[in-house]
Amino acid sequence: MPLFLTISIRAQIRGKMLAWKVATLGLLVFAILSPQQVSAAYPTCTGTQKRKILWDCRSYIRMYPHPPRLPLKKDSSCCESVRQVPNRNMLCVIAMLSDEEKRSYSEDKILKLQELCAPAPPPELVLP
Repeated sequence: MPLFLTISIRAQIRGKMLAWKVATLGLLVFAILSPQQVSAAYPTCTGTQKRKILWDCRSYIRMYPHPPRLPLKKDSSCCESVRQVPNRNMLCVIAMLSDEEKRSYSEDKILKLQELCAPAPPPELVLP
């Protein structure tokens, strides 16, 4: 095989390898830099919703050495605020807490709000 054909074939192979590497690198950079998709299973909450929950539920979720004085009622402003968060996703609220808020509020109590503030069943489903 003549030398110029060997060199030409090697150049073509290197060109294809380089194109493959560039394409792979470009795809990798795009995947890293593109915004993450939000899953419908884990809807997001807003800072306003978080602040409203911290304010309306403060007597229940504050870190006290003793339990809260009043039981939480489903028709309270606290539960109304909790129900404003999609699926009552309190993990989202906890993820947004600052370090200072984490020291002031109980994450366990915030998580309990999800079930404590679940909407009451319709009257026709309640057994006498």
